[in-house]
Amino acid sequence: MPMLPARSAGKQIKTGGRRNAYSNLPPVFICEAKAFAKHGLSERTAEKAFRLLTGGFFGFYRGFLHLNFHNSSMEFYYKVCYTFECTRFGGIRKIRRGSSNKEVIMAKIIAISNQKGGVGKTTTAVNLAACLADFSMRVLLVDIDPQGNATSGLGVEKRGRETDIYRLLIGECGVKDAITKTACEGLDLIPSTVDLAGAEAELLTAEDREYILREELKKVSDDYDYIIIDCPPSLNVLVLNGLCAADTMICPLQCEFYALEGLSQLLETVRMVQDRLNPDLTFGGIVFTMFDGRTRLSAQVIQNVRENLNRHIYKTVIPRSVRLSEAPSYGEPITRYDNRSAGAEAYRGLAREILVNDGKPVKLRKRKLFRRS
Repeated sequence: MPMLPARSAGKQIKTGGRRNAYSNLPPVFICEAKAFAKHGLSERTAEKAFRLLTGGFFGFYRGFLHLNFHNSSMEFYYKVCYTFECTRFGGIRKIRRGSSNKEVIMAKIIAISNQKGGVGKTTTAVNLAACLADFSMRVLLVDIDPQGNATSGLGVEKRGRETDIYRLLIGECGVKDAITKTACEGLDLIPSTVDLAGAEAELLTAEDREYILREELKKVSDDYDYIIIDCPPSLNVLVLNGLCAADTMICPLQCEFYALEGLSQLLETVRMVQDRLNPDLTFGGIVFTMFDGRTRLSAQVIQNVRENLNRHIYKTVIPRSVRLSEAPSYGEPITRYDNRSAGAEAYRGLAREILVNDGKPVKLRKRKLFRRS
């Protein structure tokens, strides 16, 4: 752990890791702490304190952050105990200690987003979620696309539903009521229906409308290892909800020329969200999809992006595959439809790469063999 910078004003904070260190909060944070006094301090406030104390240092550090605020005039005392574990790419994974003094790992939330349509967002969201579940992870897939392709892609019926993402966003049901089990072990879903198309108009006057999904997902964050959000191909209040709720964003990029044109606009959108709405959002990386090894264009697109884009790019490349296109019509992810296909191997490789980057164990779940009638 680095030496913490000395502060000239504020109350005492104690941080613990291999060694203890003491520091003072800056005055601006004390003001913020007082503002939160009436409602209690949130975990986001605790994370801000961690960033202030470490001067923005992001290395391999794991320890407990104890916040003790006391102000005699306000008669206010509040204590928050969180563990922050920095990941390889600078993201922070939060671990909360429950009443039994046992660590409860909070889910890492990944938004799959690209403003361009037809680049494989839903295919990536569904199959990545299924592959992470195959690696013994507890996964929740959140479909916030009004088309509901991720919902039908997992074989979940959309018609006649009384609980879905639309009713969750407008407050007609709770997040636990909206969660639906799928045929894949370890994979749950918050489905979407066509009703979601009218959500933007209904949320126009809602307070903090960009943070509705984030606040709801916090309630079940302890129950999962990963939460995958399938975003629609646009930049509206639904996409902003997904990006504000996410810890990191993965961008599927089709290996074609038109996909490159919207890449700079996408990165600008990420920067805008980081500046104004979610400063903790990180750009997880680019996943190349629909790669056709028979053409030079696909290889040239990959080479061009790798040479000119100073961003993380996943090593795994998703090939163009007929089996990947067929799987949604059966309501199954590729790992259930054809477990030995090139598409299944590719998405398992992507899931494995994400798990390694996050320091998670890579162990395939034992599956029951079945035959499709």
